[in-house]
Amino acid sequence: MRKLACLALVFIISACTNLSDHECAWKAMDERDIRGAGDIWRPLAKAGDAEAQFRLGDSYQIRKFPDYDPAKGVFWLRKAVA
Repeated sequence: MRKLACLALVFIISACTNLSDHECAWKAMDERDIRGAGDIWRPLAKAGDAEAQFRLGDSYQIRKFPDYDPAKGVFWLRKAVA
């Protein structure tokens, strides 16, 4: 299962070479790859990108997100607002 998730992420990243990081994350979300979108948004959020912080915080609030954690969601949402 982990190999399949990695292959899906590699496919999405390779398909996104001409798209912005946010567009790639949205493409992953469209394909129901919430983990892949989170993997794209996480480094952007850590670098201070407010949109990525909001999207990551929102993702942590979704029960289907593999890393579901409402407390982390609130943390990232507060950073986005700041």
